[in-house]
Amino acid sequence: MAKVCQLYDQPDGSINANQAVIPAASATLVSTDGTQTLTNKTVSSGTLGGDLIHGEIKRCGTATTAQSTTTLANITGLTGFTLTASGVYAFEIDLHTTMTTNGGLGVALKFTTATLTSIQCQSTAFSASGVAQGAQNTTTTDADLKFNSKAAAYLRVIVKGTLVVNAAGTVAVQMAQETSHADTTTVLVGSTARFTRLA
Repeated sequence: MAKVCQLYDQPDGSINANQAVIPAASATLVSTDGTQTLTNKTVSSGTLGGDLIHGEIKRCGTATTAQSTTTLANITGLTGFTLTASGVYAFEIDLHTTMTTNGGLGVALKFTTATLTSIQCQSTAFSASGVAQGAQNTTTTDADLKFNSKAAAYLRVIVKGTLVVNAAGTVAVQMAQETSHADTTTVLVGSTARFTRLA
């Protein structure tokens, strides 16, 4: 049994304390701190968080460059996105860039432990003179180029889509030049990537 103290205001301004006895809880209560596992519970008017709702979004805090190389390398800050076994994810990669039509840019997803079951994505690239829409990409090969072009000096490249992984692991966003050239290709500070779990 548990006791609770109830306080009552009196007309003369004093406080009268009375004790009322209530039954002890018959089930385990959920604490407000730490990680909790809920089974057969209903959340009413609650706020859900975590990757199921908000996903992981990361920002490039240091510019990443490629010069005279088509070898893929991680984009600084856009690595270590956590993936759950059999997870279904929506993703958006938004890169602010500088490049020339000599070197261009290649963008890929590099998986660690996790492997792709399926993917559906498409790129959109923006230059000073127009917009280029890439073809649909469904290739599940690791580090396959989801964008790879030097057709224009693109200022911004977006890759959006959904994917399914078969095992838990992580994914990183990588970049390189489309064609090896001494002109520098740069992914600028402020570029972002987001992976949001759907199921």
